[in-house]
Amino acid sequence: MALQVASVLDFSRRRRRWLLLAATVGVSGYGAYRLYHLPSVSRKRKQIAKLVGATVSSSDSVSSYAEVLGLVSSDLNRFLRSDADEIPASLRQLAKIARSEEFSGSISRVSEAVAVGMVRGFSSASTHGEKNESALSSFSDCFFEKLFSPASLIAFYSKGETGGDESVDRADNSQ
Repeated sequence: MALQVASVLDFSRRRRRWLLLAATVGVSGYGAYRLYHLPSVSRKRKQIAKLVGATVSSSDSVSSYAEVLGLVSSDLNRFLRSDADEIPASLRQLAKIARSEEFSGSISRVSEAVAVGMVRGFSSASTHGEKNESALSSFSDCFFEKLFSPASLIAFYSKGETGGDESVDRADNSQ
């Protein structure tokens, strides 16, 4: 009987480390599982996933843009160096895209978003974090009044018609 008790205790001593290791791994795994599923960690994990997705999408967009730019650049270079009078198809497609209403609308929305972002950024920087809606509206009203004033519009359209910039012409005449 003493032999059986001794062998059981000996077995227990040999396996005690393995049992403690298995228990530690189990408790650690459960703790990691609980930590992984905490609401704050879950929100951060989703935010990081969105950031990674946006980064991948942006890099894909940039690579596509570079590919298109390379194609158009090579077609334009080939066209300018040749004696042919026919405009390459890529340049004709680019002109069609530039004339389309969807492209104009997209450019308009992007310009609007940039302007609104600048106004909000200027407003938040000038008030140092205070919410001051009257300052935001007064600045944006003033900005858009100046931008769409008759003098600004006439200057914009006159530069577009002549194809030159009056400030550059004045700088050349003054020297």
